[in-house]
Amino acid sequence: MGAAKGRPSASLNAEDVFKLLDPSEREELAGRLDLESLDDFALPITVGELISHVLTLRLPFVQMMSDISALLGQLDASVRGNIRFIVLPESGQSLAIDFGPQVRHAVATALNQEGLQDHGLQITTRLRDLDRDVMLLCNRARPVPVERYTSAGAHLRSIGSQLPQGHPERRRIEFITDAVFSRQTIEYHPLDWKALDAVYSGISRLRSLIDRVSGTLAANETLAANLSNTVSHLSGHLQQKRQSPVSREYPHPRRCTNEGEVELISRRIVALEEAILAAADYLESIGEIYDFLSLEIWRQRWRVYELWILARVVAVLQGLGGVLSETDRIVDGCWTLKFTTDHEPALSLHLDDQHLDIYYQYYQSSENGGDMPDIAVKLRGRGFVAVFDPKHGKSYSRKDLNRVCLRYAQAFAPSLSCVVNYFETRASEELKSPARSIVIYGMRPKAEITLDRFAEETVQAVLSTWARQGLYLSSGKTIVVLFDGSSSTQAVRATLVNKLFEFLDEKSEPMRVDSTVLVFGDRILRKGTLTELRNGTILQDLPPSGTNLLEAVRVAVAQLASQRLPRQLWIVSDGDSGDGFDLERSLAASDVQITILEHTGGRADTKLAQLSRKIGARFLCF
Repeated sequence: MGAAKGRPSASLNAEDVFKLLDPSEREELAGRLDLESLDDFALPITVGELISHVLTLRLPFVQMMSDISALLGQLDASVRGNIRFIVLPESGQSLAIDFGPQVRHAVATALNQEGLQDHGLQITTRLRDLDRDVMLLCNRARPVPVERYTSAGAHLRSIGSQLPQGHPERRRIEFITDAVFSRQTIEYHPLDWKALDAVYSGISRLRSLIDRVSGTLAANETLAANLSNTVSHLSGHLQQKRQSPVSREYPHPRRCTNEGEVELISRRIVALEEAILAAADYLESIGEIYDFLSLEIWRQRWRVYELWILARVVAVLQGLGGVLSETDRIVDGCWTLKFTTDHEPALSLHLDDQHLDIYYQYYQSSENGGDMPDIAVKLRGRGFVAVFDPKHGKSYSRKDLNRVCLRYAQAFAPSLSCVVNYFETRASEELKSPARSIVIYGMRPKAEITLDRFAEETVQAVLSTWARQGLYLSSGKTIVVLFDGSSSTQAVRATLVNKLFEFLDEKSEPMRVDSTVLVFGDRILRKGTLTELRNGTILQDLPPSGTNLLEAVRVAVAQLASQRLPRQLWIVSDGDSGDGFDLERSLAASDVQITILEHTGGRADTKLAQLSRKIGARFLCF
């Protein structure tokens, strides 16, 4: 089913939303709200807040649908229009999943929503900061008592000022004007009044915005009341402060405010306006999000999980350089998949000069009646690269999942047999088998370490298949990371790792699994993978060590020399060590793309920066 136009939020109530939750979600929500049970429906939150909680609970699956949408978006171009992703459970039965453009739009809308509790927290925090700073300004911008002369007094003082200082007549005029022709007034310095007026204008604009969206914000009565009352109080206080006169004569009273205070308050107002508009947008989209969360697809999350794993497999193969081929499975904008026996590829990719066919619910008969992994990747005309069987359940036993993994390894003789479970019920396990066999737990969006491992296993399966068939895979680059593990880096190692992966992830270029991390000190301390560097295991319990970058570079260059092009060397360090001339000679002579990432600690033009210029390396620092 597609996502219909959203119901008006006013027609929803919390019980409508509560009915969307399955038992496990109710239990998790009770924990989030610090409630013992949700069996008796009585929630102290609004509809918007409850939908926000449900959206948060289901966010991993929203992200899965987004990844599926990304794959569909690539296929859109091949048919020059939006396509639907349809899964049929059995021939002649009703649709199990209809993943069309409306669902894809709803997914995008849901991912763009931070949730009402986040918007509410933003509004509350920004409102508090604004209230504090405006009141501080009002307390500082006080009208000051000033002595002023009447027009006659001012005229007499002007005459007296022409007489010499200390002249008896001048003193007499000054005495008379002070006693008879003077008055005391309370005045603002002109710039203080201007500051108050500018803030008052900003608060007035804020009030207009609140009035404009008041109907929408009414869905959260507490938030709306707090916002309206606080801003009204500030507006009234500023209006009252502006009633005192402004100094129009010299000398002016002393100034009590400065431009920085007004600029800060102006930024506070803009930030609060942005938070209010974001909250209003969320509340207006509640109906659409509710309809999205009501779809039948949520009762079949395990199928979404299977399709997501399929999308992940495609993404990994594309990272190796695979290009989607045209498929006759898309007819009239519908990409139809069967949830039963299917002998035809769901789609294909062109990789180098070979074709990879990807099957969904591939069936192969056997003595035991048949085997049907959810996803299979086959090198056309040759053999299986990998088979994957996604599981979405906490109750699967270790024994059962291991048995499935080994059975598929025997039945299909792939380079990789992999069972993945959404839930991290136990540690992932490598199994003894002629084919690479592994059960991965906790395979879900945002689980970066697990996702990296899944990608590495899949890439290795492709490389192994190519090697078995005597083929040459040219796609991808080989990286060696020289990571400084000397004692001096201990305080900044985590930062160095984060910065390195920021740059690597930003490029989104495929990397071969023969990419290596060498942790060096006065010698090579550890050797491992990029995944082990990302999760920090390769850096645990390093021995105290000095630094010998020259020796580390020689080892890295020697290792890269045996690898296929393109080759990259990353040097990640907090400083420089070794003979500069020898380093330059070793690096300049190698056919390697070099990047130096250095934590300079504020130092300018370090030796590594100088080295990078001499050898034409890219230099990154922080």
